[in-house]
Amino acid sequence: MVSLIGGAERTTRVSRKVDMSALQWKVSMVNNVAELTVSVRQSPSYPADMLDEFMKQILYLDVKATYDDGTVTRRFSSNGGTYSLEKTPDGTAYRLRWDVTLLNGIQVGSKVKFEVHCYYDTGFGTMDSEVLKTDISGENQIYKAPGSAKFEAAYALQDLLNKYYVTIGQATAEDSWSTGSASTPGKIPFFELSLADNAEVEATDWNGIQLNAEGLSYANSTSTNQDTTWWPLNNLYHKVLMKFYRETGGMKLQQGANLNYAFKKVGYYTVTDPLTAEVETLIPSMTHTSSVRGLDYLDYLISCGSQNLLTKSDQTIYLKLYDITDRDNPKDVTGEAKAKITSLNPEAELQTGTNSEGTGGTYYKWKLTDSVTDYRIRFYDLKPGHKYAMEAYAYPDNKSGGIVTTGSFTAVVDAGAEQGSGVDKVVQANTNYQLETQKSVTLKNVRASYINKSYQQKGLEINFQPDVYEGYKIACYIYKTPTNNQFDDSLLVYSNEDLKKQYTSESNAAYTDSNKYADYNYLEKTTSYVAGDNTFWIPFPPSGNTKKLPGGENYTVVLRAVDENGNVLNTTDADRQETFEFISDGIAVSKSASYAITSTGRASVDSNNKNVLNLALLASDPLYQIVDDKYSLFVKQIKDSNGNSVTGKILGMNADGELYWMTSENGTGAVKATDVTLGGDGSTSWKQDIKVADTTFKKEITLTGVPSGTYEIYTVADIDLDADGKPETSGILTSFKKTVQTVTDSVTEGHIYASTVLADGKWKLVLRFSGWENLDKVSSAMCLITNSDLTYQSTFADLASSLIQNKKIELVLDNAPSGDYVVTLNMTTQKNGIEQPVTLKNRDITFTIN
Repeated sequence: MVSLIGGAERTTRVSRKVDMSALQWKVSMVNNVAELTVSVRQSPSYPADMLDEFMKQILYLDVKATYDDGTVTRRFSSNGGTYSLEKTPDGTAYRLRWDVTLLNGIQVGSKVKFEVHCYYDTGFGTMDSEVLKTDISGENQIYKAPGSAKFEAAYALQDLLNKYYVTIGQATAEDSWSTGSASTPGKIPFFELSLADNAEVEATDWNGIQLNAEGLSYANSTSTNQDTTWWPLNNLYHKVLMKFYRETGGMKLQQGANLNYAFKKVGYYTVTDPLTAEVETLIPSMTHTSSVRGLDYLDYLISCGSQNLLTKSDQTIYLKLYDITDRDNPKDVTGEAKAKITSLNPEAELQTGTNSEGTGGTYYKWKLTDSVTDYRIRFYDLKPGHKYAMEAYAYPDNKSGGIVTTGSFTAVVDAGAEQGSGVDKVVQANTNYQLETQKSVTLKNVRASYINKSYQQKGLEINFQPDVYEGYKIACYIYKTPTNNQFDDSLLVYSNEDLKKQYTSESNAAYTDSNKYADYNYLEKTTSYVAGDNTFWIPFPPSGNTKKLPGGENYTVVLRAVDENGNVLNTTDADRQETFEFISDGIAVSKSASYAITSTGRASVDSNNKNVLNLALLASDPLYQIVDDKYSLFVKQIKDSNGNSVTGKILGMNADGELYWMTSENGTGAVKATDVTLGGDGSTSWKQDIKVADTTFKKEITLTGVPSGTYEIYTVADIDLDADGKPETSGILTSFKKTVQTVTDSVTEGHIYASTVLADGKWKLVLRFSGWENLDKVSSAMCLITNSDLTYQSTFADLASSLIQNKKIELVLDNAPSGDYVVTLNMTTQKNGIEQPVTLKNRDITFTIN
């Protein structure tokens, strides 16, 4: 069970536990408009003045409308501007209004039934990460309208100090996002949560919870397939990573922060009150649900289902457009401006003409489409910064005694207005149908990042948010970042014309690692944009003939909105903003060496007494500075078993994946290495050109049967730090070269430390061996000890077992006088039954007895 935040007491700070059955719902009809009202039932538990608190916890309303036999249905959400949950004029209740003509084929006398469902904050929540983790893993399913799917773990996030619900603001990455806020009843997004235990923890003293959170908004859809849909809160990152710190006072997004957050469980409640109303009057109507304002166009998103009310007038609505910039002298621009329905496929241009009486001048004739209720009407060829108003008229059907005739030409009802208010018609004076074109284009939240996914996949990714969505192009400029924020010509790196030339089929393929974007040229071709984040990229691959973006600099991207001819969009209006440059933060492009290819080796002997070289290969190239993300591996013999220098004997891989002995890294004098067997988990990774990505985890390679001797293990690659296609380093990566010696024929010499100890009246000599390798291969060892005047001489044999077992030799020197001594050491190894001496650089060890 999740602990209750706020308890049962009344508080303005946090949401409390609510019982949605305490609300009473009613429905009434005013002409075409159904009005659903809600108030608090009379109850000692919930006084009437608690209505506002109830409403604040309603996240979304999900309403389903049907009539008569229920075969025709429509669903709508309270998230729409027109269908908002709002207070009634007298303040005693809240209401939701909806035009029932959107139910296709509805007639006077039809009975409309409404089903109301609430997504709401249940009041149950927690600030304890462990409690939340347990609750997310429990049974929390609620219905996900409109289909049959379920929310597994739906929670609203509440800021307990500032009273609002938290949403996703801007997101530049899954783990880099800002918070937004929501508090309007019926328009509050919430989250689908899941645990993200495997995500990286950046906190030093971590005590909290990590969550994958998908922010969702329940919206009315303009799709013909469904009436409502769930939209993500962010276009680029549908899910974000939430890292909450558990400190005294509750969970916090930042360590030591003052904000205290609680996750509140979301409930789904179905209203049980009967909500049915009979349609007594139907009048042609429409609802203005949303708008898009451009520089030279206006989009009216209209819901209208009046087709069956206009059967005698060819289902036609007559539109007019006025320029009302000068309110005292409105100008009829119908016909001067053009209009079309852009929501239909294909788009339908609206023809102009007169009404049946030839009165009122010119109209746009809009013929409604059967079974379609959502339209997008575009008026275009308008003037920037001008205010316009739309009017709508129709000939409604008159029905009398089963006879239908054409009624009088009359204004269409605005179903989104207060009915009977005097401004409930679609006419000039109705502010619901007044819109102003944009004066200019503003690009907000301009962000740029250096993309570096591989050696070739390098470039810039740029994001921006426009307030105008069509009719212009983006011009982009790259400058060296100034210290004084002044972008003069001396700092210009690439102009917009330079950058348009970056988009070649070759560079696009290199940047995307795909041939699907051969014709991509955002700066040249794009003239329409989306609300929210828009993203485009500019390729800067190191290869090819296009421009490069060298490392070691800090760059700034500057965007401008321009017309078809490249002119910056502007007007001479006094209130127009002074600058039309929209600037990103600086972008640092590194050129510091960050690559590393470590190739280590050790020697051993297998059960068949064959030499084995064990290689370990590990590559790291986080800035992708290794050209084409490939390198080569070689094993070169530099000495034979006797320590003599060897040249021209290099073991490498050919193009067919076979081992060859060669005289150079270029493959000259290649002879197949039939005497060497390749093994280990990394054997398949060793190719003529090894992919860095194949060796980002350590790979083990074994070479069995190599000749005795000393070997160098090294790699060959081209290193391009500047990302300009001109490698600064080409060939052997000497800093990562390693040396290894086989073990079968030689003992690797280290140090011998001599010391003397007097025990039981006799001197004992102790020789300790340090840093030696392969002492276990010694088959015999002997020492000859003499003093400087040759008066003492003693030979000690059969020392091998002590040397191998203890890595030391202890010798008792009977009757040894004081003086200086020399120890001469001899060792042998055995191969194929034949004793062979071990060649030592330092056979003589000195010591003194005092």
